Amino acid sequence: MKMDTAVKKRMINVILYVLVCAAFLVCGMKVSAKKIDRETSSKELSTLAKTPYIKDRSVIVLRFQDFAKRGYDYTLTNLKTKENHKGKIRSGIGIFSFDLKKYGLYSEGTGYKLVLRTKSGKKQCTTRYYTASALKDIEVSQLKDNSLEYRWKLTNNKAYTGFLAMATRKKNPVMPEIRTMVANGQGKLDSKKFSSGTYTVSAIAYRLIGGYRYYGERIAKVMEYEKTPGRVTGLQVKEGANSASLRWNPVDGAVSYRVYAKKPGGKYHLKGDQVKATSYKVTGLKANAKYIFCVRAVMGFGSDLKLGAMSLEDSVKIPNTAPDIRRIVPTLNKNNELSIKWKE
Repeated sequence: MKMDTAVKKRMINVILYVLVCAAFLVCGMKVSAKKIDRETSSKELSTLAKTPYIKDRSVIVLRFQDFAKRGYDYTLTNLKTKENHKGKIRSGIGIFSFDLKKYGLYSEGTGYKLVLRTKSGKKQCTTRYYTASALKDIEVSQLKDNSLEYRWKLTNNKAYTGFLAMATRKKNPVMPEIRTMVANGQGKLDSKKFSSGTYTVSAIAYRLIGGYRYYGERIAKVMEYEKTPGRVTGLQVKEGANSASLRWNPVDGAVSYRVYAKKPGGKYHLKGDQVKATSYKVTGLKANAKYIFCVRAVMGFGSDLKLGAMSLEDSVKIPNTAPDIRRIVPTLNKNNELSIKWKE
């Protein structure tokens, strides 16, 4: 008996439905997870890694980590006039840029509020800005301890409360690798997070209003940074029998150390190379003689090898001790008496 075509289709649909249900039961959360949108939190993303600033006095910029799949709606409000502008940007772009003058929202010395929302409205990122010109002529220099010293001029001391001093090797970072809050236009960035390369050092002014941080203009400078080993400090030398034991403080970034020794009035000779620890024993020294020691740090390998400055010297006089007895020969005679001989 031939089955009607419509009946066949219904049976196929029933079988497919049963298979799908079985798949859900077997896979559980793995299948349903694909249906869950990332837009699940209603909490404001105040901790979202981002870099907000104002460019060219009137262009609001926000570099941010994407937190939605289907793009964003935004509202930018002038807090003085209450005027706002609404729009949309796509996901994956990671940057928001808006010219206040172009859309007639610009006012000098004014606060602005930017709210970036997911399409569902379940997640949002809020950032605040303040328009005031105050930064000028940033200068950056590398110091002997490899830290970066920065300085910029303030043309308006009352416009901002503080500043973010930053440095990054990335061209357009969401959040620079090195950042610190500062109260004025000068200071240092620690060398611990730096490595040789091209860095953009910048400052972003901010103003605290009602407990919120309003970000202002940014000033930046690109520089070449070459990290060199610092100078070894704390060298201490202790004399021993035909030897000297050295200890010193570690140097940040050093991969090894070189140890040198000389007699007064002489030239330094390398006594230890590729020393990994911060201690070393120099042997083969002459008794009743004075020796001067120093240590230097080494960074890099091969053609990229960099040597730090010589440490401050330390010296000791090797004691006049008796030499070691060698070639001891014990023997037993016929009366089982032990006799011992050694080399003179």
